[in-house]
Amino acid sequence: MRIHLSLPAFLALTAGFLPAAEKTLLRAHWEPGKTYTVENVMNSSTSIPAAGENGKQTTNMTQTMTITVKGEGENRLATVKIAAIKALMSMMGQVMNYDSADAAKSPPMLQQAFGSIVGREFTMVYDKD
Repeated sequence: MRIHLSLPAFLALTAGFLPAAEKTLLRAHWEPGKTYTVENVMNSSTSIPAAGENGKQTTNMTQTMTITVKGEGENRLATVKIAAIKALMSMMGQVMNYDSADAAKSPPMLQQAFGSIVGREFTMVYDKD
């Protein structure tokens, strides 16, 4: 049996076991030659009371990234690529979906906003420390 905890849940559970004066430092440890998959989930809700029902906006988005690591001397290069985005948005009474796996079914506004992000990549350099 495997239990999956998100980092915030893990920290919340373990924080009660640490004395108040102690600090915990979490560091990324990227192994050269490996590829990692990271999934960020964001849920947000906004309300503007003066606008009534049309003033409510919700966004539920999942962004999947791959991180490919290679060694270069004493440094590690971690190339992060935005692999996929899924989003469900509700604003001004309209519900809109976006899935990068089938972006053509999404409204043009979301295709433009999210389509320009999917496939983008950047590289982070980590030194030996």
